[in-house]
Amino acid sequence: MDTTVTDARLRAQQATLIATVKRELRTVTSVVLGERFRSIEERISEDGREYFALEDTQDGSADLWLDAIPMVSGMIANTMTNTTTDQYVVQISDRLPTEFLTRVLAHEVGELIAARDRSNQGLAPIHEDLLNQEADIGDRHELSSRDHGRIAELNWLAARASDAELPGPQQAEARADLSALIDRCGMRPMAAMADVEPYAAASRAANVRRIVSKNSLSAHAKLLVATLARPIEHLDPTDAAALQASRDAALRAERQVEAFIGRREVTMPMPGYNQNGLPLPRDQLEAAASQWAEYRAQVSARTAQATDGPRASDPLQPRFGPVTASPMTKPLAGPSGMTTSVP
Repeated sequence: MDTTVTDARLRAQQATLIATVKRELRTVTSVVLGERFRSIEERISEDGREYFALEDTQDGSADLWLDAIPMVSGMIANTMTNTTTDQYVVQISDRLPTEFLTRVLAHEVGELIAARDRSNQGLAPIHEDLLNQEADIGDRHELSSRDHGRIAELNWLAARASDAELPGPQQAEARADLSALIDRCGMRPMAAMADVEPYAAASRAANVRRIVSKNSLSAHAKLLVATLARPIEHLDPTDAAALQASRDAALRAERQVEAFIGRREVTMPMPGYNQNGLPLPRDQLEAAASQWAEYRAQVSARTAQATDGPRASDPLQPRFGPVTASPMTKPLAGPSGMTTSVP
Protein backbone atom coordinates (compact mmCIF):
# COMPACT_ATOMS: atom_id res chain seq x y z
CA MET A 1 0.00 0.00 0.00
CA ASP A 2 1.27 3.48 -0.82
CA THR A 3 1.72 5.01 2.63
CA THR A 4 1.87 8.51 1.16
CA VAL A 5 -1.62 8.13 -0.27
CA THR A 6 -2.85 6.50 2.95
CA ASP A 7 -1.44 9.30 5.10
CA ALA A 8 -3.02 11.92 2.83
CA ARG A 9 -6.41 10.24 3.10
CA LEU A 10 -6.14 10.02 6.88
CA ARG A 11 -5.20 13.68 7.15
CA ALA A 12 -8.14 14.60 4.94
CA GLN A 13 -10.53 12.52 7.06
CA GLN A 14 -9.13 14.02 10.27
CA ALA A 15 -9.54 17.52 8.85
CA THR A 16 -13.14 16.76 7.84
CA LEU A 17 -13.98 15.50 11.33
CA ILE A 18 -12.46 18.52 13.06
CA ALA A 19 -14.28 20.87 10.64
CA THR A 20 -17.55 19.12 11.53
CA VAL A 21 -16.76 19.50 15.23
CA LYS A 22 -16.29 23.24 14.79
CA ARG A 23 -19.58 23.49 12.94
CA GLU A 24 -21.72 21.32 15.24
CA LEU A 25 -20.24 21.57 18.74
CA ARG A 26 -22.30 24.58 19.79
CA THR A 27 -25.57 22.87 18.85
CA VAL A 28 -24.54 19.63 20.56
CA THR A 29 -23.45 21.28 23.82
CA SER A 30 -26.60 23.41 23.95
CA VAL A 31 -28.73 20.25 23.75
CA VAL A 32 -26.60 18.34 26.28
CA LEU A 33 -26.52 21.17 28.84
CA GLY A 34 -30.05 22.39 28.15
CA GLU A 35 -30.92 25.43 30.28
CA ARG A 36 -27.43 25.34 31.82
CA PHE A 37 -25.79 26.23 28.50
CA ARG A 38 -24.36 29.74 28.23
CA SER A 39 -21.68 29.79 25.53
CA ILE A 40 -18.92 27.93 23.74
CA GLU A 41 -16.17 29.75 21.88
CA GLU A 42 -13.27 28.65 19.72
CA ARG A 43 -9.97 29.96 21.02
CA ILE A 44 -6.26 29.77 20.24
CA SER A 45 -3.69 28.90 22.90
CA GLU A 46 -0.42 30.79 23.28
CA ASP A 47 1.38 28.10 21.29
CA GLY A 48 -1.14 28.27 18.44
CA ARG A 49 -3.34 25.27 19.20
CA GLU A 50 -7.13 25.44 18.83
CA TYR A 51 -9.51 24.58 21.65
CA PHE A 52 -13.04 25.39 22.84
CA ALA A 53 -13.98 27.32 25.99
CA LEU A 54 -17.32 26.19 27.43
CA GLU A 55 -19.30 28.15 30.03
CA ASP A 56 -22.58 27.34 31.73
CA THR A 57 -25.13 29.42 33.64
CA GLN A 58 -23.83 28.13 36.99
CA ASP A 59 -20.47 29.86 36.46
CA GLY A 60 -18.86 26.57 35.47
CA SER A 61 -16.27 26.44 32.71
CA ALA A 62 -14.23 23.89 30.81
CA ASP A 63 -11.58 23.92 28.10
CA LEU A 64 -12.14 21.25 25.45
CA TRP A 65 -9.30 20.01 23.27
CA LEU A 66 -10.39 17.76 20.43
CA ASP A 67 -8.39 15.54 18.11
CA ALA A 68 -9.12 12.88 15.49
CA ILE A 69 -6.57 10.07 15.71
CA PRO A 70 -6.14 6.35 14.95
CA MET A 71 -7.65 4.29 17.77
CA VAL A 72 -7.55 0.62 18.67
CA SER A 73 -10.38 -1.48 17.32
CA GLY A 74 -13.56 -1.50 19.39
CA MET A 75 -13.20 2.18 20.40
CA ILE A 76 -14.56 5.22 18.62
CA ALA A 77 -13.94 7.92 21.25
CA ASN A 78 -12.13 8.54 24.51
CA THR A 79 -12.17 11.41 26.99
CA MET A 80 -9.42 12.28 29.46
CA THR A 81 -9.93 14.83 32.20
CA ASN A 82 -8.01 17.13 34.47
CA THR A 83 -10.72 18.42 36.80
CA THR A 84 -8.18 20.47 38.76
CA THR A 85 -7.61 22.79 35.81
CA ASP A 86 -10.90 22.04 33.98
CA GLN A 87 -9.02 20.77 30.93
CA TYR A 88 -10.62 17.97 28.89
CA VAL A 89 -9.16 16.05 25.96
CA VAL A 90 -11.69 14.41 23.64
CA GLN A 91 -10.20 11.98 21.14
CA ILE A 92 -12.26 10.65 18.24
CA SER A 93 -11.39 7.81 15.91
CA ASP A 94 -10.26 9.18 12.58
CA ARG A 95 -12.32 6.44 10.93
CA LEU A 96 -15.61 7.64 12.40
CA PRO A 97 -18.08 8.61 9.64
CA THR A 98 -18.96 12.28 10.02
CA GLU A 99 -22.70 11.56 10.05
CA PHE A 100 -22.30 9.92 13.48
CA LEU A 101 -20.01 12.55 14.95
CA THR A 102 -22.68 14.64 16.67
CA ARG A 103 -24.01 11.70 18.66
CA VAL A 104 -20.47 10.76 19.71
CA LEU A 105 -19.78 14.36 20.74
CA ALA A 106 -22.99 14.42 22.79
CA HIS A 107 -21.84 11.34 24.69
CA GLU A 108 -18.36 12.69 25.38
CA VAL A 109 -19.61 16.14 26.43
CA GLY A 110 -22.14 14.49 28.75
CA GLU A 111 -19.35 12.45 30.36
CA LEU A 112 -16.93 15.30 30.90
CA ILE A 113 -19.59 17.63 32.31
CA ALA A 114 -20.63 14.91 34.78
CA ALA A 115 -17.00 14.36 35.78
CA ARG A 116 -16.52 18.11 36.28
CA ASP A 117 -19.72 18.47 38.32
CA ARG A 118 -18.80 15.66 40.75
CA SER A 119 -15.29 17.06 41.15
CA ASN A 120 -16.65 20.55 41.88
CA GLN A 121 -18.90 19.03 44.54
CA GLY A 122 -15.96 17.22 46.13
CA LEU A 123 -17.42 13.82 45.28
CA ALA A 124 -15.45 10.77 44.18
CA PRO A 125 -16.14 9.36 40.70
CA ILE A 126 -18.70 6.57 40.38
CA HIS A 127 -17.05 3.68 38.58
CA GLU A 128 -19.97 1.24 38.26
CA ASP A 129 -22.42 1.93 35.44
CA LEU A 130 -26.11 1.78 36.19
CA LEU A 131 -27.43 2.28 32.66
CA ASN A 132 -26.26 -1.05 31.31
CA GLN A 133 -28.42 -4.03 30.44
CA GLU A 134 -26.02 -6.38 32.21
CA ALA A 135 -25.42 -4.19 35.28
CA ASP A 136 -26.28 -5.58 38.71
CA ILE A 137 -28.22 -2.72 40.26
CA GLY A 138 -28.38 -3.98 43.83
CA ASP A 139 -29.15 -0.97 46.02
CA ARG A 140 -27.27 1.52 43.82
CA HIS A 141 -29.08 4.65 42.72
CA GLU A 142 -26.30 6.84 41.34
CA LEU A 143 -25.22 7.49 37.77
CA SER A 144 -21.63 7.21 36.59
CA SER A 145 -20.06 9.72 34.19
CA ARG A 146 -20.48 7.12 31.47
CA ASP A 147 -24.18 6.87 32.34
CA HIS A 148 -24.46 10.62 31.88
CA GLY A 149 -22.83 10.18 28.48
CA ARG A 150 -25.61 7.77 27.52
CA ILE A 151 -28.24 10.19 28.81
CA ALA A 152 -26.66 12.93 26.70
CA GLU A 153 -27.05 10.62 23.70
CA LEU A 154 -30.71 10.08 24.57
CA ASN A 155 -31.25 13.84 24.82
CA TRP A 156 -29.50 14.43 21.48
CA LEU A 157 -31.48 11.74 19.69
CA ALA A 158 -34.73 12.97 21.26
CA ALA A 159 -33.99 16.50 20.03
CA ARG A 160 -33.51 15.20 16.49
CA ALA A 161 -36.56 12.93 16.63
CA SER A 162 -38.65 15.92 17.72
CA ASP A 163 -37.16 18.45 15.28
CA ALA A 164 -39.93 19.34 12.84
CA GLU A 165 -37.40 20.97 10.51
CA LEU A 166 -35.67 17.64 9.87
CA PRO A 167 -36.95 15.44 7.03
CA GLY A 168 -39.29 12.68 8.16
CA PRO A 169 -36.83 9.82 7.49
CA GLN A 170 -34.16 11.49 9.65
CA GLN A 171 -36.64 11.97 12.49
CA ALA A 172 -37.68 8.34 12.22
CA GLU A 173 -34.04 7.22 12.22
CA ALA A 174 -33.33 9.22 15.38
CA ARG A 175 -36.42 7.73 17.05
CA ALA A 176 -35.29 4.20 16.13
CA ASP A 177 -31.75 4.90 17.39
CA LEU A 178 -33.15 6.22 20.66
CA SER A 179 -35.31 3.13 21.06
CA ALA A 180 -32.29 0.89 20.48
CA LEU A 181 -30.29 2.89 23.04
CA ILE A 182 -33.07 2.37 25.59
CA ASP A 183 -32.29 -1.35 25.26
CA ARG A 184 -28.59 -0.84 25.93
CA CYS A 185 -29.32 1.47 28.87
CA GLY A 186 -31.42 -1.26 30.49
CA MET A 187 -34.49 0.99 30.60
CA ARG A 188 -36.69 -1.57 28.87
CA PRO A 189 -37.29 -5.15 30.08
CA MET A 190 -35.95 -7.50 27.43
CA ALA A 191 -36.98 -10.78 29.03
CA ALA A 192 -39.94 -12.47 27.37
CA MET A 193 -43.21 -11.58 29.09
CA ALA A 194 -44.09 -15.28 29.21
CA ASP A 195 -41.09 -15.86 31.52
CA VAL A 196 -42.82 -14.43 34.58
CA GLU A 197 -39.98 -14.23 37.12
CA PRO A 198 -37.19 -13.03 34.78
CA TYR A 199 -39.57 -10.50 33.26
CA ALA A 200 -40.62 -9.17 36.68
CA ALA A 201 -36.98 -8.76 37.75
CA ALA A 202 -36.06 -7.04 34.47
CA SER A 203 -39.06 -4.73 34.78
CA ARG A 204 -38.08 -3.68 38.31
CA ALA A 205 -34.50 -2.96 37.24
CA ALA A 206 -35.64 -1.01 34.17
CA ASN A 207 -38.00 1.04 36.32
CA VAL A 208 -35.20 1.95 38.76
CA ARG A 209 -32.99 3.07 35.87
CA ARG A 210 -35.73 5.26 34.42
CA ILE A 211 -36.48 6.86 37.79
CA VAL A 212 -32.82 7.58 38.55
CA SER A 213 -32.30 9.07 35.07
CA LYS A 214 -35.49 11.12 34.92
CA ASN A 215 -34.10 14.42 36.24
CA SER A 216 -31.25 14.33 33.71
CA LEU A 217 -33.48 13.74 30.69
CA SER A 218 -34.71 16.59 28.53
CA ALA A 219 -38.44 17.18 28.11
CA HIS A 220 -38.37 15.56 24.66
CA ALA A 221 -36.38 12.59 25.98
CA LYS A 222 -38.74 12.07 28.92
CA LEU A 223 -41.70 11.90 26.56
CA LEU A 224 -40.03 9.48 24.15
CA VAL A 225 -38.63 7.25 26.91
CA ALA A 226 -42.10 7.03 28.47
CA THR A 227 -43.51 6.06 25.06
CA LEU A 228 -40.79 3.64 23.95
CA ALA A 229 -39.40 2.07 27.14
CA ARG A 230 -41.98 -0.71 27.08
CA PRO A 231 -41.72 -4.38 26.10
CA ILE A 232 -41.50 -4.79 22.36
CA GLU A 233 -44.84 -6.60 22.49
CA HIS A 234 -46.50 -3.38 23.72
CA LEU A 235 -45.02 -1.00 21.14
CA ASP A 236 -46.97 0.17 18.13
CA PRO A 237 -46.18 -1.83 14.96
CA THR A 238 -43.85 0.79 13.46
CA ASP A 239 -41.76 1.19 16.62
CA ALA A 240 -41.74 -2.57 17.23
CA ALA A 241 -40.49 -3.27 13.70
CA ALA A 242 -37.78 -0.64 14.00
CA LEU A 243 -36.65 -2.03 17.37
CA GLN A 244 -36.51 -5.61 16.10
CA ALA A 245 -34.47 -4.48 13.09
CA SER A 246 -32.06 -2.67 15.43
CA ARG A 247 -31.70 -5.73 17.64
CA ASP A 248 -31.03 -7.99 14.68
CA ALA A 249 -28.48 -5.57 13.23
CA ALA A 250 -26.76 -5.13 16.61
CA LEU A 251 -26.40 -8.90 16.95
CA ARG A 252 -24.84 -9.16 13.50
CA ALA A 253 -22.49 -6.26 14.27
CA GLU A 254 -21.45 -7.78 17.60
CA ARG A 255 -20.57 -11.06 15.90
CA GLN A 256 -18.52 -9.22 13.27
CA VAL A 257 -16.62 -7.25 15.91
CA GLU A 258 -16.00 -10.37 18.03
CA ALA A 259 -14.68 -12.23 15.01
CA PHE A 260 -12.35 -9.34 14.22
CA ILE A 261 -11.10 -8.91 17.79
CA GLY A 262 -10.17 -12.58 17.87
CA ARG A 263 -7.68 -11.92 15.04
CA ARG A 264 -6.22 -8.59 16.21
CA GLU A 265 -2.51 -8.12 16.80
CA VAL A 266 -0.73 -7.26 20.05
CA THR A 267 -0.68 -3.50 20.60
CA MET A 268 2.46 -1.38 20.67
CA PRO A 269 3.83 0.45 23.72
CA MET A 270 3.56 4.23 23.88
CA PRO A 271 6.07 6.00 21.62
CA GLY A 272 9.39 6.55 23.41
CA TYR A 273 8.79 3.71 25.89
CA ASN A 274 9.39 -0.04 25.89
CA GLN A 275 6.88 -2.81 26.64
CA ASN A 276 7.57 -2.38 30.37
CA GLY A 277 6.71 1.30 30.26
CA LEU A 278 10.31 2.48 30.70
CA PRO A 279 11.88 5.25 28.56
CA LEU A 280 13.89 4.01 25.58
CA PRO A 281 17.58 4.90 25.21
CA ARG A 282 18.17 7.76 22.77
CA ASP A 283 19.84 5.51 20.21
CA GLN A 284 16.63 3.43 19.93
CA LEU A 285 14.18 6.32 19.48
CA GLU A 286 14.50 6.61 15.69
CA ALA A 287 13.76 2.93 15.10
CA ALA A 288 10.90 3.06 17.59
CA ALA A 289 9.42 6.08 15.79
CA SER A 290 9.38 4.16 12.50
CA GLN A 291 7.70 1.17 14.18
CA TRP A 292 5.10 3.46 15.76
CA ALA A 293 4.27 5.06 12.40
CA GLU A 294 3.71 1.62 10.90
CA TYR A 295 1.54 0.67 13.86
CA ARG A 296 -0.66 3.78 13.49
CA ALA A 297 -1.30 2.85 9.87
CA GLN A 298 -2.18 -0.72 10.90
CA VAL A 299 -4.56 0.50 13.60
CA SER A 300 -6.40 2.77 11.16
CA ALA A 301 -6.69 -0.02 8.62
CA ARG A 302 -7.97 -2.48 11.24
CA THR A 303 -10.43 0.07 12.62
CA ALA A 304 -11.81 0.59 9.13
CA GLN A 305 -12.28 -3.17 8.71
CA ALA A 306 -13.99 -3.45 12.07
CA THR A 307 -16.36 -0.52 11.57
CA ASP A 308 -17.24 -0.79 7.89
CA GLY A 309 -19.52 -3.75 8.58
CA PRO A 310 -21.08 -2.76 11.93
CA ARG A 311 -21.65 0.89 11.01
CA ALA A 312 -24.14 -0.09 8.33
CA SER A 313 -26.46 -1.24 11.11
CA ASP A 314 -25.37 0.53 14.28
CA PRO A 315 -21.97 2.23 14.03
CA LEU A 316 -22.05 3.19 17.69
CA GLN A 317 -22.30 -0.38 18.95
CA PRO A 318 -18.51 -0.44 19.61
CA ARG A 319 -18.25 1.04 23.08
CA PHE A 320 -17.09 4.49 24.03
CA GLY A 321 -13.90 4.89 26.02
CA PRO A 322 -14.11 5.83 29.71
CA VAL A 323 -13.67 9.21 31.27
CA THR A 324 -10.25 8.86 32.91
CA ALA A 325 -8.41 11.15 35.31
CA SER A 326 -5.36 12.54 33.58
CA PRO A 327 -2.89 15.35 34.18
CA MET A 328 -2.73 16.11 30.47
CA THR A 329 -3.82 19.57 29.35
CA LYS A 330 -3.40 19.34 25.57
CA PRO A 331 -4.43 17.00 22.75
CA LEU A 332 -2.26 13.97 22.23
CA ALA A 333 -0.37 13.46 19.00
CA GLY A 334 -1.06 9.72 19.01
CA PRO A 335 -3.08 7.01 20.79
CA SER A 336 -3.20 7.49 24.54
CA GLY A 337 -2.47 3.89 25.40
CA MET A 338 -5.62 3.85 27.55
CA THR A 339 -7.83 1.17 26.06
CA THR A 340 -11.06 -0.37 27.15
CA SER A 341 -12.34 -3.83 26.55
CA VAL A 342 -15.63 -4.37 24.78
CA PRO A 343 -18.07 -5.26 27.57
